[in-house]
Amino acid sequence: MELEYVSDCPICGKKHFRRYKRIDEWQIVQCTHCRLALLNPRPTAVEVHKVLSVDYGYPYMPKDPLEKRRLIEVERSRLNPLFQFRKTGALLDVGFGSGFFMAQAQESGWTVAGTEITERCVHYGRDELGLQVYQGDIAELNIPRKFDVVSFHHVLEHVPNPIAQVQASKALLRDDGLLYISVPNHLGFDSWRQKSKWNGWALPWHFCHYTPATLQRMLEWRDLRVLSIDFSRSEDFDKPWIARLRGRLPTNWQRRIFSGTEMSIIACKKIAGHTSGD
Repeated sequence: MELEYVSDCPICGKKHFRRYKRIDEWQIVQCTHCRLALLNPRPTAVEVHKVLSVDYGYPYMPKDPLEKRRLIEVERSRLNPLFQFRKTGALLDVGFGSGFFMAQAQESGWTVAGTEITERCVHYGRDELGLQVYQGDIAELNIPRKFDVVSFHHVLEHVPNPIAQVQASKALLRDDGLLYISVPNHLGFDSWRQKSKWNGWALPWHFCHYTPATLQRMLEWRDLRVLSIDFSRSEDFDKPWIARLRGRLPTNWQRRIFSGTEMSIIACKKIAGHTSGD
């Protein structure tokens, strides 16, 4: 496999890293300035394209109508965090994969569109789910409209330049629009429990590894204000020994402390005199 070394941090541009973790043959380093953890060296763009052209990254895309309906319903929980800020509007889902989140949003009253780089996903979203889709990288596409929400669900850990994705999405937001991001949290409870076997590492195809602090820092440095941070529940959340510990904690702290693989952030543009959610 062809690899390349990263000389500049993808978030802050600094050049100083320290050793952070080694998993099998892969080295993860940490930027000493912004604390982002990243794979270094990592596969080149050519290698990533080879893999995407075969199997990796293809989500489950069934033909059976009942199975499609089940997977669309599963996405209802991912849509819920938006409801405290927006009930409906225009939503762009970047790297939509199978498209089930978009389909759920559309059924819930949103006007939806999505982007994907893989042709198979584009055909599935368009032909099987009837969605409006654009093929290509959001940083390179010229989408002639604005959105109330731009979402990234498990995309920013895969890309070599997350800042380009954030900047491109910010340009597509209306002034009161929201950016909705979900990524793995490598300082979560599941990561701590599962060590090198944690599925959020997904090496070598996850390039950037975020924490709540690094993700928030990345957004705030690009003039975005974080409105909410949420965490999935640990796989062990309902085990008796954790239940005993949970009983001693306030409800609003339980999910944060016993966090699963995923964390989600909703942010808005910083605009003089006004920000979304005020």
